[in-house]
Amino acid sequence: MPTVTSKNIQGINLHEGDWDQHGAIKIWNYTVDRKSGVFKEKVEFDDDNMSVTLHGIEGHLYDEYKVYKPVCKDVPKEHGSVAKLSIEYEKYKESDPNPDKYMAVFIEMAKDIDAHVSSP
Repeated sequence: MPTVTSKNIQGINLHEGDWDQHGAIKIWNYTVDRKSGVFKEKVEFDDDNMSVTLHGIEGHLYDEYKVYKPVCKDVPKEHGSVAKLSIEYEKYKESDPNPDKYMAVFIEMAKDIDAHVSSP
């Protein structure tokens, strides 16, 4: 990821488990709105629904949100697939901002990954 989308992700370190296994815990170093942050998550793979959920454990996001779970679901098409991206979140107060800036980065990351896997 840091190679594919280095503007957004500067590093991902495995904290516990195996990289591509259900329940692995990873620590992401990222940039949003020109600010560095850290996000610790536990990954959940759902092969039947072709989705990946990152269950947030701790990090800078929790200054703004009680709950933060990005989800990527692949929807197969005749040629390739479409990624449906969402973020499940809970704010501390109704007046706190929605995670729009994080969704923008999530979308940008998906585009970067698509360009990377589509290139010859």
